Amino acid sequence: MKDEEYAKFQEWIADTKKRNIADKIKDMKEKAALRRQTLVLRRADLKFYAPDEDVAAYGEIHKLKNPTGDAKNKTFVSDNEILAYKELDPKFASTPTLTEISAKIEAMKIAGQLSTDGDKTAIEET
Repeated sequence: MKDEEYAKFQEWIADTKKRNIADKIKDMKEKAALRRQTLVLRRADLKFYAPDEDVAAYGEIHKLKNPTGDAKNKTFVSDNEILAYKELDPKFASTPTLTEISAKIEAMKIAGQLSTDGDKTAIEET
């Protein structure tokens, strides 16, 4: 087999592999997205993306927004709220109020330390 023919053969093998994989993903339907999420969570360093400080701040803000702990009450905590909480209580010794957190968010926006573009919140299902 000549070099050109071998190169074409290798290209054909690669294309066949891509097509087979695409077919398998298509056959999985919505399970493909769930399996992809599972792999991402398994492979990601969760402490890097969600450090303990952020988890603690999230928990405190969630308690402020949903004091009864009602699971039916959908409570969303934004990244901006977490940042504001950590600014207000860097030692995690006291609990700022929701009013203080909202005021801090506005102050940080004005100071250019925060932008709503980076504010990631859970999307409500409609």
